[in-house]
Amino acid sequence: MRFLMFLTVCFLLAGCGDMDKFQEGRKEGARPVPKNPEVVAVVDEEEITMGDLDAALAKLPYNQKKLYESSPDRKAAYLDALINQRVLSSEAEKMGIDRREDILLKTESYKRQLVGQALAQEILSGIDVSDDELKKYYEKNGKEFESVKISSLIVRKGADGAAASEKAESLAGRAKAGEPWENLAAEADDSRSEDISRGFFPPGIEDEIFAAKEGEISGPLEVGNEFYIIKLDKGPEPVPFGEVSRKIEAAVVNEKVLEYVEGLRDKWGVVVYKERLEE
Repeated sequence: MRFLMFLTVCFLLAGCGDMDKFQEGRKEGARPVPKNPEVVAVVDEEEITMGDLDAALAKLPYNQKKLYESSPDRKAAYLDALINQRVLSSEAEKMGIDRREDILLKTESYKRQLVGQALAQEILSGIDVSDDELKKYYEKNGKEFESVKISSLIVRKGADGAAASEKAESLAGRAKAGEPWENLAAEADDSRSEDISRGFFPPGIEDEIFAAKEGEISGPLEVGNEFYIIKLDKGPEPVPFGEVSRKIEAAVVNEKVLEYVEGLRDKWGVVVYKERLEE
């Protein structure tokens, strides 16, 4: 039953196709045709113009917008959907649904999100970051922008995680005992040689890899559904400033936004009783 109701609402909001043509035929002549050639529909006394329709289409995601604009029939289908939304909304207001407590609560919640996002956009648009600030951040937080060259043996858990763990332990032990890496790579599910930056692995595993000495083998390290045995081939070395400048800019902007928000929290007297979350 709920599924049928869902289909009915989707049908109404997506446009009624032939049913709309049927209704147009019934209502033909019931209202004088507007003199303004821009008017494409009338809902009660409210006119919908081509400008209104284009403005509504402009708010859609790009691909969806292009689809509806690709032919007059598809544009008419979107107009149907727009009309259906308006008549449903008007009828709901007439019935007093807009004054229901649950609707008022949701409206207030959405309003808070909307105005908060608008302020966030204003804050972001007012933030300027100089090249000097970027370079100072890079120098101060150099470890965030390191990279290493590693070789990895990978064992996937598959259906038998215990067997995979045992295999990974065996490969790691043999690697640390000095067995040729190439031989072990042939037995692993996968093997790689690559440069990685911080943030590639989870923090604990990342720290172990970046703290290793060249030639040192770490593992097995469990990451998701895989076990890694990792040999540090080279590094850690700093990533050139030019390669991470965009990332640094985002970090500096984020710091400034958080600083602004912390000021607002002080202004509005925020107090958090975190211990009560653990009760």
